[in-house]
Parts: sequence; C-alpha cells; structure tokens
Amino acid sequence: MNHPRYGHGTVSIKGFIFVFGGFAHKDIPGEPPRTLNTCEKFTPATNSWEIVTTMNEARAFFGTCAMENQYIFCFGGFHDYEMLSNIEKYDTITDTWITLYYKLPYPLAKHAAIACDKRNILIMGGMSSDFDPLATVLNLDINTAKFSKKAPMRNRKLMDGGVYLARDTSVFVISSDDAAGFKSERYVVRDLY
Repeated sequence: MNHPRYGHGTVSIKGFIFVFGGFAHKDIPGEPPRTLNTCEKFTPATNSWEIVTTMNEARAFFGTCAMENQYIFCFGGFHDYEMLSNIEKYDTITDTWITLYYKLPYPLAKHAAIACDKRNILIMGGMSSDFDPLATVLNLDINTAKFSKKAPMRNRKLMDGGVYLARDTSVFVISSDDAAGFKSERYVVRDLY
C-alpha cells in the first residue's frame, strides 16, 4: 500500500482489492487520531497499488460491502473522535464517490455490512455511541432507502473478523465480543422483502 493505515475497509471486486479509509497510525499516547479518506486499488496480476478517488468523508472502523460487482458501500465509522451515521457509495467503473441522502438510523462503528442480493444489505453488530457492543441487525433496502430491524444475533459483537454469505442465505459472523472473548455464529437471513 502507498499509505500505512489500520481500521480501514477492504473489498474485493472483479479480481481487484480496494482499501480505503482507516487511521494513519495506531493509538499513540497524547497523539490525536488522524482519520484517512484516501483509497487504493491493488492489482494482483501486476502486484501493484494505485491511488483512486478519495472518499468524501474520512472514516475508520466502518462497515463496508460490495454490491453488483461494481459498487462499494461504506457505513458510519469514526472520523477522529466522532461516530458517524452517513453512508457513501463508490462506483468502481467511474471511480466516483457519492454521499447518499439517507443515513444509518443512529451513529455506528466497528460493525459489519454484507450484501445479501442486489437490493438488501445487512448491517450487523458494532458499537453504539455509548461504546457498548451491539447484537442488532438492520436491513437496508437500497431500492426504497428504508432500514428495517431484523432478529438480533445471539451475541453482541464488535465486528473485527468479517461476515461471509453462504449459498443457503446464512451469514457466518467471525468476530470477537468485548466481554466474552471470541464468538462466532451462523445468522440465518429471513424475510428481507
């Protein structure tokens, strides 16, 4: 990568790896965070990195997912010490970012996002603005720009390990929980429409 970072988002589309946002350094005593809006694309065939268009808002520890093999969505996260609720969408073909007109229902960080199909994105777990881990699951229908609350996960999770969609519409959540240590689970996706 051209810029060191941690707490960044990573998405793979069409054989490319996109890395964006994050903090410029880990926690350094007495040093404020420096949140990045820079984005990079890795091409494995040539083992090379290139800078792509920056996000509209610098963010770290945000939820991100790919949709339709073209778009990347970024949800919430932190900008320095502020927790965000805004959403951005990146078009990998036109190399452009837009900030969507709708937002998460509340500020959220350290959560996961996964596209279940061409219409629905699940937002799972994370940290509320009072820094408590959450078990909540929200569904965003991008056709209507509406969020709906779904059945919660069994365990509260800070989403640091990822989520993976299986063919049987199960989401496998690989994560840790602040209080209980490592907890993974299978979440069955139901009634999205």
